[in-house]
Amino acid sequence: MRTSVLGWGLLFCLLAGGASRAEQCTFIGRTGGKVSPRSGDCNLDKQSIKDGHEICTRDGRTVSDTVWRKGERQGPGFYLDYNDQKLEVRWKGEVVDGPVKVFDKTGALLCTLTVVNGKTEGVVRELWPSGHLKQATLFKGGEEVGPKIQLLDDGKVVGLACGEQSFTPEDRKPCGHDGSVSTVQFFHADGKQRTYVAKYRGGKLLEEETVDEKGQPMTRKHLDDRIEVSRRFADGKPFRTYATTLKGDLDGDFKEWNPEGRAVEDSHYTKGKLTGRKRYYLNGKPKQELTVDPQSGAITAREFYDTGTLKQTGTYQPCRNERCFDWPTPDGTIREYAEDGRLVRESQYAAGELNGVRRVLFRSGKPVSEETFAKGTLRKLRCWGADGQLQLEEEYFEDGSRKSGTPALSREERAQKGICQPDAR
Repeated sequence: MRTSVLGWGLLFCLLAGGASRAEQCTFIGRTGGKVSPRSGDCNLDKQSIKDGHEICTRDGRTVSDTVWRKGERQGPGFYLDYNDQKLEVRWKGEVVDGPVKVFDKTGALLCTLTVVNGKTEGVVRELWPSGHLKQATLFKGGEEVGPKIQLLDDGKVVGLACGEQSFTPEDRKPCGHDGSVSTVQFFHADGKQRTYVAKYRGGKLLEEETVDEKGQPMTRKHLDDRIEVSRRFADGKPFRTYATTLKGDLDGDFKEWNPEGRAVEDSHYTKGKLTGRKRYYLNGKPKQELTVDPQSGAITAREFYDTGTLKQTGTYQPCRNERCFDWPTPDGTIREYAEDGRLVRESQYAAGELNGVRRVLFRSGKPVSEETFAKGTLRKLRCWGADGQLQLEEEYFEDGSRKSGTPALSREERAQKGICQPDAR
């Protein structure tokens, strides 16, 4: 049986001490009506094979009443458990078989259930002293199967997990099994209202209104194969919208805004994988654009100045996690631009290391320098003047020592002569 369990999981983890008592009846349901009984003195203890009506007492009080037939318990009886709760059961040898009633220490009816050949079947109901339902849980074959409801004494809903069909009279209206859309306001176990409202129809969770971890309004709309989430600032302006699969993976458009209503991010996901992203400066200008190849996962990215002009383009290795997209590993050609739009540098990378040629350009577009790398190690350098004349040519061994070329010049000498300087004209 399919159940809507999201609201239930969020709610019941907060019930604290109230939950432990509320789970008494479901615990007894899981045991098939058999829990540790109170020990006492029994009138049939001296029989090697018990047969007859047995009464057990402790401190002058009857703690069990059982009928034995040839060494097996048979028929109706009762016993007190270790919590001094009275369980009225029907025995079938070593197992309980039939209706079970549990009474608390005061004698008030606490819960009812039905056990078939040692396994609980149907609804386990726990009651308030007033007789109103406190909690109902559906069992099948001795196990909880999902549908569940918990109510305050006045009928307010504390926890709810709806099934495809109504399993107890009290869940019919809140779960929308009457054909209408039901809007349910949830409450804490102490009676205080929670910031959680859910809508159901035909047992299906349609929508949730709650708050996120920052206390900001949040709405979750449940569709057949996805959940659409909308988060808002306290003043109602949109903060973030996105969709997830039922497993929780982002799937579809992801949008985010700042408190003034300006776009911050516009991304797209496919089953948890980022396929495209645009980010913006607070002035509204584009900050970053990237796309991900659906087959290889390779990233193509563009970065911009806050004026909107292009700053850098490049290709990068596939990312394995979301954080990686903020600092992807260069793999291929990286081009850098001045704010006036001209290309100032072009570099070749392999797996994050310079590998191949890196060129720096004059404003005119002519080359200033050309460096050749092998796996991050500089192997060759050539520099030109603004007139296009070659000024310097050097080759290097793996350790960086000179292999051949024009007379060696220090960095200071190169600077004084304007050699390999991109600002030279």
